[in-house]
Amino acid sequence: MKRRIVLNFCRVLTGLIFCATSSQAADPETTCRAITDRFMQAWSAAPTNGAFKDILKDVWYKADEVDQIVKQTEAQQDRAQAAAKDEGKPLAVSFEYLGSRQMGENHLKLVYAEKLERTMIPWSFLFYRPVDSWRMVGILKGEGAKEDLMTMGAEGGPDADIPRQLADAFMKDLSAGQEETAFTNLVEKHWARPEEAAEMKQRIASLYRSRRALGQLTLGKPIPGSYEQLLIKSVGKSLVKVVYLQKHEYGVLPFKAVFYRSGKDWILYELTLGEGVTKEDLASATTLHLPK
Repeated sequence: MKRRIVLNFCRVLTGLIFCATSSQAADPETTCRAITDRFMQAWSAAPTNGAFKDILKDVWYKADEVDQIVKQTEAQQDRAQAAAKDEGKPLAVSFEYLGSRQMGENHLKLVYAEKLERTMIPWSFLFYRPVDSWRMVGILKGEGAKEDLMTMGAEGGPDADIPRQLADAFMKDLSAGQEETAFTNLVEKHWARPEEAAEMKQRIASLYRSRRALGQLTLGKPIPGSYEQLLIKSVGKSLVKVVYLQKHEYGVLPFKAVFYRSGKDWILYELTLGEGVTKEDLASATTLHLPK
């Protein structure tokens, strides 16, 4: 049901990349991003004739390992292209820098999205400063970087308007008992692979009916017209996650819809319900009220 690519490009690398020579250099994000931007540009260009070597030869911590790392990178790039060919061509702007996460003073992670017609593939680059220079200690891609991708979200924003409208119309129809209309208007009309949309609509609708039947014992019957938007989060300019709770007599059934903007159009990247909505999805919308 979920649309995602799982690629094994990103084991954590044991090598280190020199990133800054002095604590007096530019701020860590600017300095390290200069390297990761070049890396993503080379990756997106399907490089030949040593493009990766040109990037790594002056920054890789062991000169005698550069050739080996370059060969691994180029081989993994070829495999990644083959694995992603069914996801469409790269967009005109084929990657997007989403931001950074810093833990303490000495750990920095830069997060990117590689953008194809039907999906995006997350990347994250981890840097560490053991003393006074920043070094790259890890690269994650695909499933391994998905958590980092989703943590880069910001609440709402103007880019979230259309996904919000699509998700809200779906929940309104579903909670009014108009299941066929709900799944047709959202899944069949907006699924990322049009040739699979009708089948996917039936699969997700069947899952919903089964989950609703099983939930009669614990959740009771759905309360007509009753649902709540729990959160809406934008990740960069091209990904929006919306989480809803459909209210029943004794509890709630969670839904999560993730939308991806391919060019000008928003497509449905993922639709999940029940246990498919993770604890992290729900926890991110939790408000704490501590004793005064």
